[in-house]
Amino acid sequence: RVGLASLGGRLPSQLSGGQQQRVALARALVFEPGLLLMDEPLGALDRALREQMKTEIRRLHRDLGITILYVTHDQEEALTLSDRIALMDRGRIVQIGAPSELYERPANPFVASFIGESSLIQGTVVRDDAGEASLLPLRGGQLLPARWTDLPNGAAAFILLRPEKLRLSQPEQGRAGASAEVLDTVYVGDITRVTLRMQDGATLVAKETNRADSLHLSPGSQVRVAWAREDATLIPAEHS
Repeated sequence: RVGLASLGGRLPSQLSGGQQQRVALARALVFEPGLLLMDEPLGALDRALREQMKTEIRRLHRDLGITILYVTHDQEEALTLSDRIALMDRGRIVQIGAPSELYERPANPFVASFIGESSLIQGTVVRDDAGEASLLPLRGGQLLPARWTDLPNGAAAFILLRPEKLRLSQPEQGRAGASAEVLDTVYVGDITRVTLRMQDGATLVAKETNRADSLHLSPGSQVRVAWAREDATLIPAEHS
């Protein structure tokens, strides 16, 4: 089951870290448990081994069909391994749901900031005649469009903007979006992480995929930042 048949003659102490984790899994699985508890099982492994063991755990879960209760502080592990996540804050469950639900529709600002990278701007809800919702930042400035919400007009709220949802363009390329200044850029290989300051002083983080036609940004340059209304979520401020 754990892919160690060729190493059956070795002691666990003669195995690599990832292979030792497989032995630990085998020792638990041999009893055919109905529920398997894994408490930070990958914490002591390096990144390459963690990725390898995540694949192994997903395969075992699929093949054996048993319930795994997986405890972790690693948000990426929680998102990639779970069917359902129970997120706890100071010993209390604050939201339970599928990974996509917690990421796309967090119940409060804590969930939004804990699951994935996010930018949160505080303000008040403004609804137009058609019922579309936007956020007016506390410091003023232009309205920030968001997906439909049942929050009433004037309610205190945060707008949640995920870095990968933001689109950057040169200032002269149309009027969509808001003006912003580039504060910092970090090259991460597949993407460049861009920190922005909007005109009202709010800070946003965007992720730009590195392609031949990508923007070449540097601190101090001006850009326009935009997003689809459906990619921005309003979260009640009173639940923070």
